[in-house]
Amino acid sequence: MGIHVISMCAILAIIPLYWLPVLPDLHIVWLLIAAGIALSVQQRKWLRFSGLALLFMCWGILAAQESVWPMNHLTKAPQQAEVVITATDGATMHQGRIISLNGERVWAAMGVSLYGNYLPQNVCVGQRWAMTLRLRAVHGELNDGGYDSQKNAFARHQTLSGRFTHAEIVDARCSLRSQYLTSLQNTLSAYQWGPVILGLG
Repeated sequence: MGIHVISMCAILAIIPLYWLPVLPDLHIVWLLIAAGIALSVQQRKWLRFSGLALLFMCWGILAAQESVWPMNHLTKAPQQAEVVITATDGATMHQGRIISLNGERVWAAMGVSLYGNYLPQNVCVGQRWAMTLRLRAVHGELNDGGYDSQKNAFARHQTLSGRFTHAEIVDARCSLRSQYLTSLQNTLSAYQWGPVILGLG
């Protein structure tokens, strides 16, 4: 079985996700995985391809469920989370990655956009904060140019936004990249074209 056949099976299997109104339940996914394995060990090629496509479809469904899980489960009540800052304007807009939730490690990529509050001390990329979060799902609609902010949020694993009601520093160290950019920004601030040079670097 060539790589082009496997690629075609993957593409054709993922396409139905675009039209599914609701993601199938986990029990149904397990049944589809069993059926996919059973079909993929058959002698006939078309059965083998069907089984492979079914397995790719299950993979896509599980990935989609992982993407929507935070929106379905973390928006109902305040959450105790440990957040690593990934971007900030130094004031009231922060982006982060949730690394633990209610004391348990989170392995899935869960991004969050926080706005409206100043953190208790100076903030930089790479810091870890213990926060009490009130979250909501990111919503968006197509603009005139066809840009869909909700699809963009899904692609960046940044499906949650909200505010923090309490924040306490866990690790105040900035990332090496953040330290380098701050140092470079301070060096280039004396030059008229400093921001342009920084942007090109």
